[in-house]
Amino acid sequence: MENNKTIAMRRDQLEKIELDLDENLVSNVIRLIDELNENLAESAKEFHTDHIKFASDIDEVKKLIEEGNVVAVNWCGDTDCGEKIEEITGYSVLGIYEELEEAGKKCIFSDEDAKYVALIAKTY
Repeated sequence: MENNKTIAMRRDQLEKIELDLDENLVSNVIRLIDELNENLAESAKEFHTDHIKFASDIDEVKKLIEEGNVVAVNWCGDTDCGEKIEEITGYSVLGIYEELEEAGKKCIFSDEDAKYVALIAKTY
């Protein structure tokens, strides 16, 4: 509070910011919080995009997950098939990422027509 100033720490950028203790303090803090939220959302989106990888065969699923990714696969939607995928890979089918609009895609395990893209990952 020396010199009528305070320090704010941006933990997302590891940056210290000096703020005046004046009538603009609240609006400046709100602006910093908004910037922080935008930055964190963008970082999360980038991480999400960078760590979802598509696999076209069951062996590739294991390799991609062991590299720290979440894996997207074409899936027929059958529960027994999902359980077999989990049994073979040792990882969990998390759920449906998206519904497939186009025909002609085949399930990674059953070779039946795929209805969905499912996500598979290591769970704790």
